[in-house]
Amino acid sequence: MKIIPSNSAVVFIGHGSRNKKATAEFLSVVESFEKKYPKASVFYGFVELESPAIINVLFDVAQKQIFSNIIIVPLFLFSSRHVKNDIPILVEKLKEKYPHINVYCSETIKSHPFIIDLIDERIKQVASKTVSKKALLIIGRGASDPDSNGEFQKIVRMIEERGEYIIALPTYIGITSPRVEQTLEYISRIRPNELIVVPYFLFAGRLVDKVKNILDDFKTKYPWIKVKLTQHLGLSDNLLNYISEKVEEGLGIVPKTPLACITCQYRPQTKEVATTVKGTDALLWSVRHLYTHSQAKPHEFPHKNLKKHVLVCGNIDCAKKGSTEIITKLRRLIREDDKQQEFRITKTSCMGRCGEGPSIVVYPDGVWYREIKVEETEQLYHQHLQQGQIIAERVDDIMM
Repeated sequence: MKIIPSNSAVVFIGHGSRNKKATAEFLSVVESFEKKYPKASVFYGFVELESPAIINVLFDVAQKQIFSNIIIVPLFLFSSRHVKNDIPILVEKLKEKYPHINVYCSETIKSHPFIIDLIDERIKQVASKTVSKKALLIIGRGASDPDSNGEFQKIVRMIEERGEYIIALPTYIGITSPRVEQTLEYISRIRPNELIVVPYFLFAGRLVDKVKNILDDFKTKYPWIKVKLTQHLGLSDNLLNYISEKVEEGLGIVPKTPLACITCQYRPQTKEVATTVKGTDALLWSVRHLYTHSQAKPHEFPHKNLKKHVLVCGNIDCAKKGSTEIITKLRRLIREDDKQQEFRITKTSCMGRCGEGPSIVVYPDGVWYREIKVEETEQLYHQHLQQGQIIAERVDDIMM
């Protein structure tokens, strides 16, 4: 995105801190965003401890009567009390007083690919390339909200899968457990050659200083473990890219994607499947997905794929019960609809279901039918082959 429309305002929300370093870093993010979009109308405010207060900023922006869109970007890690309570209440009040303004508040910073890339970047800045037996410790603030703690655990796992560590652990510096000191003692028993510690804080401040003091004590007690402390998250291109994406979502330039889909490595295949299957097919492919991804994805062939291939038992037992008539009738219906390139009927020998026939199998669905009557042939054709709906009362099995 190179231009933010002149009728749109971007408002950053910070928590606020008594620590001047933290405030300076927050302002550097705002300033960097302004440099990236020099013609944008950018504002900022704080929830507490600093001025200007965000409530005053938002209403001042709305009162200008020149903005049709207000895009709010909370620079918070996870969903704290402020994010779940204070900010939504403030946004609702703003919408109520200025109903003609589109007010959009982006989600907080979570396990977004840009943020995972940022953490990975910080690790690579300090990690040794030749040392084996590396351990990873990521330190979070800790919360009384299990959703926030769970999201933090997810981030640690995603980082762990990017590297080769003998162990990767989350820990907390306050409110919840395990605490940093406890986790460090556990790691010392594993005896890694190198311990990489990531302070998962957005900006510098008291908590970063506290982490440094704890690690100094640990290094004195266990001098044989080489401890590497990364920078906290801070300003980076990845953070600015994340913010830009949130603003684009608020302006409707890009659709908002659910967080779980953003990080899903199977998302391209899922999107492709969604455009080629529906109803029963989608259900069957989902079941098959449990066993192998390759079967769940349409394969490329030099010829056009058949939509349905129907195998009908032509052995003596099934033939006596009408399978020959069913084959003839299905082929006639296909010819009449000119669907020879989509549906194919194949007569087979015994399928091993003697006494339960006529036996019919529909692929690629893997649905086995038994005791299909001649008078049910049209139902089979129209309901299953054309509409993708199973004739439930005739299903014998569903093969993967």
